[in-house]
Amino acid sequence: MRDAADGNYTATLVFTGTVNGKGFKITKQVNAKVYPVTVPEQTLWVTNWFVWDNFSFMNENRPVEKFSERWWELFTEMVHIMRDHGQNTYWMRDWTSLFNLEYTGTQLSWDFTNFDRIVEFLIREGNLKRIEGGILGARMGEWGTDFGIYTPKGGTRPLDDEMAQNYLSQFLPALYSHLKSKGWAEMYVQHVFDEPSVEDGNNKNIPLYIRVAELVKKHLPGIPIIEALSTTDLVNTVDILVPRLDYFHKDYAFYRERQEAGDEVWFYNCCCSSNGHDYANRFLEKPLAETRYTHWINYLYGATGYLHWGFNWWRENPSAFSNSQAPGGDAWIVYPTCGKLYASMRLKAMRDGINDYELLKLLEQKAPDKAKELAGAVIKGFDSYELDIRAFRLTRLALLKALGE
Repeated sequence: MRDAADGNYTATLVFTGTVNGKGFKITKQVNAKVYPVTVPEQTLWVTNWFVWDNFSFMNENRPVEKFSERWWELFTEMVHIMRDHGQNTYWMRDWTSLFNLEYTGTQLSWDFTNFDRIVEFLIREGNLKRIEGGILGARMGEWGTDFGIYTPKGGTRPLDDEMAQNYLSQFLPALYSHLKSKGWAEMYVQHVFDEPSVEDGNNKNIPLYIRVAELVKKHLPGIPIIEALSTTDLVNTVDILVPRLDYFHKDYAFYRERQEAGDEVWFYNCCCSSNGHDYANRFLEKPLAETRYTHWINYLYGATGYLHWGFNWWRENPSAFSNSQAPGGDAWIVYPTCGKLYASMRLKAMRDGINDYELLKLLEQKAPDKAKELAGAVIKGFDSYELDIRAFRLTRLALLKALGE
């Protein structure tokens, strides 16, 4: 509680019950100390990619029409869970339905009504600080195939396809004009293609990515491009660099250089190979401490944001291990029931880690060396962590004491 007075508190717990027909009563005194420390307003950028077209899992397996009254009820439940666990950046996906994109001949039409309702709601109810524009395209087949552009009701088309060019040249300027009119341009960031990679057929998709990014910069001037990356070949193209944790480790000298040059650097983790390293993640088989430590990694290595792809990508049976394409715990971090979502322990650990990050940033203002020392006691390297929980508790206690001095 933010208004709790600092000091020592004592409480008495009384347990009563019956065992083998005999009553019992156990009295236990517990002590707690509240330090004169308040977690400041969140500065860490956090986005968990969510979907909003699978709410049947929250509706007794009955379909839910998008943007219906019931849909808004369930969306509200989801947004409140995200907000209460540190999300402040929201991914705007499925542009065709979100903007009601339609073609009449070669003339594209759009409607910003639903987009505006979503953004205004997220500002009001979701602590939205950044709007994250959805990806413009994807690989046109298996990994290694060329990138193509998602076109409204025309499928994924090659960049030089007339419909793809027509779509980008008509809609992106209209979107920019609308963002400016609503005062949202400064909180908007744009994706191009997810995970451009050096593994894509001898870098053949890097030139394609750059070409589309140039169009984005032309039609959305001043709007930062953000991307999950496994390549260092997009300097001066991507403005917010989001390497996967293993690539952040491997290419840390590069990313440190970019940070010193003023670029934003985040990171993400997911189901992909760790190349023999034991990187922190939120998989069910991982120690829960590693999930919390994600944001200690953010602090120690100067990453100012965190992205994850799987908030609620439920499949036919939303149990922990029912997604065969990802380890248990990767595809979702909340569990649905009728009309309600339950936050997993992993999501709560993420929230605690975000608070730890903000406390470390707070200590950095008065004692930067001490903040780094404490973070280094927990994060011994990109892939090496203090897993003795008693030792972690002592480190966090030292953080609170340092802040309270």
